[in-house]
Amino acid sequence: MGRKRIDNRDSETGEVLDGVLVYVPRRIKNGFTEGWSAMARGVGTLFAQNRSFLGQEGLALIFLLIDKLDFENHLTINQISIGRELGMLRQNVQRSLRRLIELGALLEGPKIGRSRTYRLNPNFAWRGSAENHLKALEEYREQRMKAANISGVLDGGKVEASAVAPELASEAHQPIRPMRKNRLFKRAAR
Repeated sequence: MGRKRIDNRDSETGEVLDGVLVYVPRRIKNGFTEGWSAMARGVGTLFAQNRSFLGQEGLALIFLLIDKLDFENHLTINQISIGRELGMLRQNVQRSLRRLIELGALLEGPKIGRSRTYRLNPNFAWRGSAENHLKALEEYREQRMKAANISGVLDGGKVEASAVAPELASEAHQPIRPMRKNRLFKRAAR
């Protein structure tokens, strides 16, 4: 059997056109007409286990915030309008935001006008490209290390003794644990 040759021809003149024939399939639409976000496994369990700490309003708020995520997990929050949307007082929105920050789900950003900016922790959920998700995870890891005065990590998750502040040197042999301020995590770690 002979070798087939595929080329581009002008349908009116029959002239062979220079270039490459490229097949581009039609974009397949998914069923999510309003977009989508990816959530890490275990996050729902974390929220469920901390439901008494977050309260019903805190759980409602985190799900609303995940629904309102902008690309790269950025959020601009006006507490009054969020309160109206959820039927909550502004003070309750503020308390729920503080608890979500304490749990590690939200990271604080700068204030813009009367609104506060936040970023959903990239370890919890993500809206954006996979490449930028990896960058965000690395940035978050570096911020946590800087906050703990850790400048490097050896293979296996052990902290270098020279990389730790002197007051932490006695703990240099212990593996790095996620920095969580929540009293529920402290209780569980004991």
